[in-house]
Amino acid sequence: MGVPDHPNISKSEAQEPMTDPAILLSLSNITKRFGALVANDAISLDLRKGEILALARRHIDVEGARISVTRSLQEITGVGAVLSPTKSTSGVRVVAIPQRLVDVLEDHLADHVKPDPDALLFTNSYGREVRASLWT
Repeated sequence: MGVPDHPNISKSEAQEPMTDPAILLSLSNITKRFGALVANDAISLDLRKGEILALARRHIDVEGARISVTRSLQEITGVGAVLSPTKSTSGVRVVAIPQRLVDVLEDHLADHVKPDPDALLFTNSYGREVRASLWT
């Protein structure tokens, strides 16, 4: 299956869709707010929920317009939130992102993410990781 045509995303900016819909979070044509970050219409990424919640400042390459996916945030009963490698080695990847998402991420990084390279992109009101079970 090829990357579908989209008027605002070139094939060089897109990634082949992942093939496991049971555990996949596919963000397509959405508006989702995280502080200053707003993912608007025609923004589509295929990332698992835990992969998104595990993103840190160092995973965002604004100059190269890409996100490095290397880990996942998992909730373990009796332990809590744990950062761990992606579910499989094939889950480690670099995802190209459109320039307008880069622009929004730059603003979000400047306004809402601590300068530490390991600072999570998305945190709760206490500055802690967002629990996947509470994300709707």
